[in-house]
Amino acid sequence: MREQLLTGLSGSAKTLLLSGLYDQGSKPQILITYNLLQAQKWQEDLSDLVGGDNVYLYPVNELISSEIAIASPEMRAQRIEVMNAFFADFKGIVIVPIAGLRRLLPPKDLWQKSQYTLTVGEDIEVESFLAHLQAMGYTRVDLVQTPGEFSVRGGIIDIYSLTEEYPLRIDLFDTEIDSMRFFNAEDQRSLEEITTVRIGPAEETIMFDEEWDRGS
Repeated sequence: MREQLLTGLSGSAKTLLLSGLYDQGSKPQILITYNLLQAQKWQEDLSDLVGGDNVYLYPVNELISSEIAIASPEMRAQRIEVMNAFFADFKGIVIVPIAGLRRLLPPKDLWQKSQYTLTVGEDIEVESFLAHLQAMGYTRVDLVQTPGEFSVRGGIIDIYSLTEEYPLRIDLFDTEIDSMRFFNAEDQRSLEEITTVRIGPAEETIMFDEEWDRGS
């Protein structure tokens, strides 16, 4: 496929062209913009045309000081959600401010390795699982309150994933997962019981023991 330079497009004409390319294509598209504000505008316009589930924003601010100032679990969760989708053969549109091209991302196989699937009834090696959570960027606390934290109390493990609205509670019977449910972090009330769940990283940069060994 030859490269093609298009000029003279402005306003809604750009959005219509990109939505047309999306309709005809079968591969993911990356749209690079000048800054985060423009990226958010593109996301809003394209979501109306191709559907919000097919458009992802990878939010990065172009100024280092601003990036530090607005760093939040919500924006980090957005970036992690993009990486989960992209590494799972996502076929939609990813909008990236040009500052996002400077961020170092892990290889696909390392990111896939960091996805941890749990199912009720299965046995887990608890200490290994907890070490895996820490390698994925989770912080151990006494009581989970914000995304990116986990806690252990006897046979109960609470994990607050960045990509979930509520934290997860895992009840163990020795090493077997007896039950799992989401709960409200404020009043500790159970919300929904589930049978299987996938837990992803809490950070964009992840390092397991093998990676540390190779880097030393």
